[in-house]
Amino acid sequence: MLTIKRVDSNRLGAQFIKFPYKLYQDNPYWVPMFYSETKKVLKGEVQMFANGDHDFFLALRGNKVVGRIAVGIEEKLNKAKGTKHAFFTLFESEEDQNTADLLLKTAFKWADERGMVYLKGPVSPTNGDDHRGLLVKGFNSLPPVLMPYNPAYYLDFFKDFDTYLEYVAYNYDLSTPIPEDKLSIMKKVIARYGDFDKAEIGQMNDIELSDKISQYMFEKRDYRIENIFLKTKKQRGRAVKNVYYLMKNSYPDIWEEDLIPPSKEEVHEIVEELKSIVDPGMALIAFHKDKPAGIAVTIPDVSKGIKKAKGKLFPFGWIHLLRSKKNTKKARGILLLVTKEYQNKGIPGYLVLNMRKNLLEMNYKTIELSSISAMNKEMTGVYEWMQLKIGKRYKVFGKSVSGNELSLEDIYGNAAGLIAKGRKKQHR
Repeated sequence: MLTIKRVDSNRLGAQFIKFPYKLYQDNPYWVPMFYSETKKVLKGEVQMFANGDHDFFLALRGNKVVGRIAVGIEEKLNKAKGTKHAFFTLFESEEDQNTADLLLKTAFKWADERGMVYLKGPVSPTNGDDHRGLLVKGFNSLPPVLMPYNPAYYLDFFKDFDTYLEYVAYNYDLSTPIPEDKLSIMKKVIARYGDFDKAEIGQMNDIELSDKISQYMFEKRDYRIENIFLKTKKQRGRAVKNVYYLMKNSYPDIWEEDLIPPSKEEVHEIVEELKSIVDPGMALIAFHKDKPAGIAVTIPDVSKGIKKAKGKLFPFGWIHLLRSKKNTKKARGILLLVTKEYQNKGIPGYLVLNMRKNLLEMNYKTIELSSISAMNKEMTGVYEWMQLKIGKRYKVFGKSVSGNELSLEDIYGNAAGLIAKGRKKQHR
């Protein structure tokens, strides 16, 4: 017999954390969250849970845990977007429709009792990439570090849901030369703005052309790129100041994504977590004069090390991480942002070309990038210009809590006009 229990004890909390390890024990692609990170989530010490009511539930068949789900309300986000949404996250279930239905029914009831009109998920409990969306393409490969993974059968559980948001994640073979048609464009730019004759330009390789583009299109207009160093407390303090400014000033006032800028304290936590894994050259800030304009951050993809560590840093998990960092030839792009003031000025390309050069010099072979909204045409345009390929796709699902039909305003709040415009373009 299936039953639901609210997690209200340390014993049930431990079962909530351990369930995915049993569910995925024979899956070669699943990478766990660290125990310590999941414990923070259970304590409500992450943004999505700190900003509103939330609960955790287990599905049991007899005494055996067969599923889990967390539900909550992000009041700060609801207020910013003008919505009445509940969310679910950390959803896991055995391959059984009844189990999934019971978990989701519990989430709908919870949302209804609190006056919410729409339930959406899975979302990231940390306001990042982890657990954001269900994987719908790319099941047969290890996910990059901090990216979600789920079995293909999960999609059957949500066939009666709306597609609320779609995300795409690009990957790139760094050894692949920039396509000839793009190089031709770069050569024309250098010919126009540089001090080189046709023969000199013809002999330049893609790295030299990238350097010249940076020099003539950006640096002569008072742009520059700096490495972010995190070794000393002073360097980390400067990084926190710059990253907080960039994140606060890059998020649009109205957009489809359910993201809000992190607090300065959260940025400090991010920087502290990155200090032991980000090498010089993997984190770049673009400045215009002395004003931060954009940022790009990559890290070594240590998914294999995390998988071997089985979610525990101690006593020996850290050894697997260090080995993975040392041996990996794959980078993971975790951040690429441009402030509103400098958007549509080519800054993403400026950062990407410089990051590509650095990663090649560090002997990285490939890079997988964070998932981004399929509607983010500025970023997808940069990646497609470089002919990057979509490696994985994700979907966030949603559904009316009452079952009644909802308006676009009910579902997307102040972004309804943006969604309607995007859908109109798709149907042309």
